[in-house]
Amino acid sequence: MLNFKTLCIVLLSPIVLRAQYDGEGDLKSRHRPGIMWYLTGMKPAATGKPRKYDRLMVDLNYNTYMDSASVRWVNWKSLGTNVHTMMEVPLVSKNVFSFAFGITYGFQSINFNPSLISDSSNSYTLWDQSLHLYNYKARKYNQHQFSIPIEFRLRTKGWKHVKVHLGSRFGYRFKSYQKDVYFENNHRKVDRYKGVYDQNQWFVSSYIRIGLRNISLYAEYHWLNEFNHSKSIVLKPINLGITFSLF
Repeated sequence: MLNFKTLCIVLLSPIVLRAQYDGEGDLKSRHRPGIMWYLTGMKPAATGKPRKYDRLMVDLNYNTYMDSASVRWVNWKSLGTNVHTMMEVPLVSKNVFSFAFGITYGFQSINFNPSLISDSSNSYTLWDQSLHLYNYKARKYNQHQFSIPIEFRLRTKGWKHVKVHLGSRFGYRFKSYQKDVYFENNHRKVDRYKGVYDQNQWFVSSYIRIGLRNISLYAEYHWLNEFNHSKSIVLKPINLGITFSLF
C-alpha cells in the first residue's frame, strides 16, 4: 500500500509543478497567443531564440472609397477579407522590434447604388446615376487580389503583448466583375458583367494594425486611383476592419 502511494506522488508531482507556472519567463506557457502556436515550420524552434508572432493573419474588412459620393452610395454590406502568410525577422532581443514580409490573398466587395458604367467604346468609368431609381436588391463590384506585404512591427515583451504594425502592400487585382441582383415580374434575376476596361490592376497601399495579442484593429489606404483613364472617376479604396492572428 505504501509503495502504491509513493508511486502516485511521483507521477503527480510534475503536474502539480506545471500547474503553479504563471505563464511568464523562459518556459512555455499553457496560454497561447494563437491556435497554431506550436507550429514552428520544418524543424523545432531554436533554443534561446525569441518566439515569432502573427505568421498567419485573417482580416475582415469594410470596404469603401476616398470619395464624397461613396459616403452616400456605398452600403455597409461592402465586406471583404485578406489572408496573410508572413515570415518574421526579429531585429532585437525579446522580439520587441521586427521586420516581416509575405504573401496576401484578398477578396474585396463593394455594395453600392448606383453602379459603375464602362464599356469597350466608352473606355472611361463613371457612376451610372440613372440606374439608382430601379429596385435592385444588390449591386456589387467584386475583385480578387494578390499582393506582397512588407511591414515593421513593434510590440511589448511577452505573449500578453500590445502590438503596432506599420506596412505597405504591393499587389495585383484580377477577375474583377460587377453583379446586379434585382426582381423582374416577381422573379429574382442576376446579371454579371466581367471586367472593367480601364481598371488599374496594380495597387500600392499603406496600413496600420494596432492590437492586443492575437486580435487587432486594421486600417488601409490605397494610393493609386482604381481606374486609369483621365476622364474616369477618382476612387481610392479604403479598408477598415479587424485582424485575427491564428499563430
